[in-house]
Amino acid sequence: MAKIYALPEGMKVPDPDYSKPWTEIMAAEEKFLDELREVLRKRCPDKLVGAQVHTPRGDGHAVYMVAREKPLELVHVPIGDAWRADPVWERGLRLSDVKRMVVGRVGL
Repeated sequence: MAKIYALPEGMKVPDPDYSKPWTEIMAAEEKFLDELREVLRKRCPDKLVGAQVHTPRGDGHAVYMVAREKPLELVHVPIGDAWRADPVWERGLRLSDVKRMVVGRVGL
């Protein structure tokens, strides 16, 4: 079962400035995701650390990043609408589920 954590202390999601072009907003999010990935990989060298996991929610999706494989730990990434997955999904997620989701998105 996965444990879900908030962002590491000191990490702040960029506030989207909708007066700017969408490409700038997305670039700021990507920079933030790269920084989070780097922080997590410094803490744990597991292969999937830093991989994003998405699950449908509302009119978008909830985003998580793998922080550790065993025991499975994910960090909730509150970008976009900051959706969280259903608590049942969070409570029952296994490493094998995450591997399938990551392979489906980017391959390994």
